[in-house]
Amino acid sequence: MNDLFNQWAAAHGHNPRARAELARMLSNRVPENVPAPTILPLHDLEVRMELIGRLETLWQQNFTFFTNKQQSDYQPFNDFHVATLLRMDLAILREGLALESPELIQSLLAMPATIKIFATKDAKKEVLDLADEVNPKSHLAHDPRPDESSEDEAKKKEEAKTFEKAGQATRVGRYVKKRRELDGDRCVITGTANPEVCHIVPFSANATNTARVRWRNCMLATSRLRLLESVEFPNLASSFASAVGISDRPWNCLCLSPQLHDWWERGYFGLRYIGQAPPFPHGKNDIAYLRVQFTWMPWMKRMTKKKEDRNFLGRTADEVKAALPEYGDPVVNGDHVVPVPPPYHGDHTGDNGLPLIAISRPATGFNVQSGDVFEIPVKQRHVEKMAAALKLQWALISIFAMAGGAEALEGIDYHPTFLDDDFLLPGVRAHQIAGARAYIDSCRDEEDEQGEASGVNKAEAAGTRGGD
Repeated sequence: MNDLFNQWAAAHGHNPRARAELARMLSNRVPENVPAPTILPLHDLEVRMELIGRLETLWQQNFTFFTNKQQSDYQPFNDFHVATLLRMDLAILREGLALESPELIQSLLAMPATIKIFATKDAKKEVLDLADEVNPKSHLAHDPRPDESSEDEAKKKEEAKTFEKAGQATRVGRYVKKRRELDGDRCVITGTANPEVCHIVPFSANATNTARVRWRNCMLATSRLRLLESVEFPNLASSFASAVGISDRPWNCLCLSPQLHDWWERGYFGLRYIGQAPPFPHGKNDIAYLRVQFTWMPWMKRMTKKKEDRNFLGRTADEVKAALPEYGDPVVNGDHVVPVPPPYHGDHTGDNGLPLIAISRPATGFNVQSGDVFEIPVKQRHVEKMAAALKLQWALISIFAMAGGAEALEGIDYHPTFLDDDFLLPGVRAHQIAGARAYIDSCRDEEDEQGEASGVNKAEAAGTRGGD
């Protein structure tokens, strides 16, 4: 380190700007950094890929029964399915496979649509897909809030009636203002001015009633995969799908610089919720701080101009690591993977002609790296909701990035392929209905037989009394 510094001083020490930049960096505390856990399960990757292969075989062999479709309509798992199976709890994957569970496959089939909704941050795009229900020229801020006064509650009900005619919620300006105030009107990562207020879980997910119901069905279907730590479906449904526009709140937003906002939507990085920072406020309106860990997502070599340039995840551990170059030859430290090179997204350094994906914190001069810890303010009464939003974001953006990001969404529909309107496999549902009807019929037959037997016994008893 001393030799490196001496070389730098000899080459640049005479430059006033270089000296000022060095002084600024040396005078600031090094950002807190906690080793970021890999989103790729390297320690059991071989086992997972073997189980994924078996589950895909189960899907193929039972395709006609599960879907009521011809075998010629069969489609293998796509990268979203594979990425989901790589991220979910291994014990649940083993259990579902051992039981040959159609519920596991149902949940898995719902994931691409769930990711599609999550990645569609622009409500205007959603409106175009829902043109049969929504009038894009009609907008109303639908603002349900459980802790408002009776007067506000009455106003909310009146707005709800009007909303039914308007068809679409719009963002509430006062919530945007509150989020800016909480974050000091600066990016929570870089500290820079003029940030954009970004939703954690997209506004478009519940901006219309059709979108809200569909988002609720997605969360219910995929909740069986147990991708979220200590967050149950009823809480998710209440916070993100109980009413139109329900999650357009400061607890579901944060301020990001325009560049980071763009990269977040592309799946270039994610924010992993660590926990609440002490001290813990007592009043429900006091400000609490949630600790999040910044993590650059893996760089998936995907299509740029030609579809044949895509590098899919494959079905072997080597193919998966080849598709995610950071993990091809990782530097492992316990259960953690040291990013290579640390400040950047993927293996791009900027010197090889490829675009450089990196950002710094101007106040310190340090580049933002995987593992850097930041604190996000929120009112104490909203801590659980914001934590749930961050956990949901982390679970989905990890799968989104591993599967290839925005480019991989081409051809993915907002409704899960092969599932019915209730997000169930039609063949399995028909079989369950037939089984239920057969059970009811058998119960009726048994009752009829018992009735007939009872009638015979009564007749015999009456005959016996007459003979006496």
